[in-house]
Amino acid sequence: MANSQIPPGSKGTISVPTAKEEVQNWYDYLDLETTDLDVKSFLFDLESVKYLIEGTPDANGMRIYPALKIAGDPTSLTLLLVPTIDGKDIVKTVEDPGTLGGDADDTNIYNYATKCPPQCSGGPGDCFMDL
Repeated sequence: MANSQIPPGSKGTISVPTAKEEVQNWYDYLDLETTDLDVKSFLFDLESVKYLIEGTPDANGMRIYPALKIAGDPTSLTLLLVPTIDGKDIVKTVEDPGTLGGDADDTNIYNYATKCPPQCSGGPGDCFMDL
């Protein structure tokens, strides 16, 4: 099973009130003086998700890893998308996925998430938190 936390009969979705509460918990955490983190959300282009699915058609899940682009700098936080099969990461070299770094670095690991801030929604109503 790709995600054993999904209740039987569920599609893995949650209600808007539950999502708002959980996101607000994160925002409240960010307001604490003990953290240098400022990330409110990440945006992935659907093309990245499409390539992940097409590049690993036997995958039945996706693991999302938090990662720092700069060691020790929490403001460089990003997310990596890795396909999984039955909870096991499936990382492979792929032909010309459009990655940077050359042939040896062409894998099915995706990390081109846009971080908010600084790149947030266009305005009120663009985010489900505004509902």
